[in-house]
Amino acid sequence: MDTRATTSAITAATGTDTRHTSVTMAVSVWYILIDHNNKLFGEPNRVNLAHNADTLRLKEEIKEGPYKKGLTHVNITDMEVWRFEAFTLRGTNPKEIGGLVERLFTSGGGQEVGVWEPVIELRLGEYEPMIVRVKPCDKGAQHSFHVPWP
Repeated sequence: MDTRATTSAITAATGTDTRHTSVTMAVSVWYILIDHNNKLFGEPNRVNLAHNADTLRLKEEIKEGPYKKGLTHVNITDMEVWRFEAFTLRGTNPKEIGGLVERLFTSGGGQEVGVWEPVIELRLGEYEPMIVRVKPCDKGAQHSFHVPWP
């Protein structure tokens, strides 16, 4: 079969040149939401992003995700995205995640990820989560957001 003839027929029928059609890939990212005291809120979740999404888009998706109600008064600029390369969800007991996250921040070794950092360039492992910490909304606040446990 002549592929040139097939491509020409599709182009004529649809008005679209199939030689230049691209498929948009998505990346699935695990995240853990915590407050400014490094206390866990909810459970680890996943968000699907376009392959060219940056951490700003990650924060926007998290704000619109399952904890949307608790994040309504949180400004995206008050959300920090952190990465701890040695931390993985694989083989981690879900009941221990809160304590592990607190110890990660206490021990250091984490890296705050820049706002415009493309998520795909971070080359996250399959079960490596981003940790998203929400800053307090004002100096007198105990928590800047409230998320009920699922």
